[in-house]
Amino acid sequence: MDVYISLIKIGFLKLQIYTFAKYLVLISSVIFVSVQFFLWRSIYATNELPIMGFESVFIYLVLAHLLTTIYPSRASNDLASMVESGDIAHLLLKPIKISKSILFENVGVSAFNLIAIVLPTLIIVVLFFRVDFLVSAGRLFAFINIIILSYLFVYYFELFIGTIAFKTESIWGIQNLKFAIVALLGGRFLPFEFYPEWALKVIELSPFRMIYDMPINYLMGTSNNVLTEIIVFQIIWIMIMKLVSSIFIGKSLKNLMVQGG
Repeated sequence: MDVYISLIKIGFLKLQIYTFAKYLVLISSVIFVSVQFFLWRSIYATNELPIMGFESVFIYLVLAHLLTTIYPSRASNDLASMVESGDIAHLLLKPIKISKSILFENVGVSAFNLIAIVLPTLIIVVLFFRVDFLVSAGRLFAFINIIILSYLFVYYFELFIGTIAFKTESIWGIQNLKFAIVALLGGRFLPFEFYPEWALKVIELSPFRMIYDMPINYLMGTSNNVLTEIIVFQIIWIMIMKLVSSIFIGKSLKNLMVQGG
């Protein structure tokens, strides 16, 4: 347990030392939220959209943006960087699995982003944009549990993406593809209510909707799924993705040829 706590501290402190960068990220977060507010307010001022109200759309997009800062989206880059630099050879000598080492460091990063970016952005949204985020304690607790499971799914998915570096030594191209897939099938930039019917049929089969759509709509009370359905869906896909990533990492390590310093 002490090892895991130390890894979390390492991940937290990695970002804490970049004070200027921290403020830049917070400023960019506020700018993004502001753009979404004025953009959608203009759209609703000139068009009647019965699908969702303006405030619901704005809250959805704010939460999706903030969840992105919490999720371990850098895990694939961490693994790829280790392969490119050769540092993975040193990590293999340590008495902790690579997957766990990367996971707990990313938990530290997420904790830092929660404190330095998510909470300040939420405060600004409530104070300056007059948005009501009040929810019941029970719904908030359930939402946190959904996010934890979504976090694990994102992590194992990122780990799978990172294994591509074992073959290519670079995942720049696949990262762009990953971003597009997750944004489209997860509902990153647009609620599913705006998607056409044929697209929703495809998305229903996708696990990526647990990243944004499921947790946010549950918190907002607009979900079509009950809590148990969401949890079961998440657990099944976490198990699948964990198995897939473990298989790929295992095979990749067997054939690993480290290059670099």
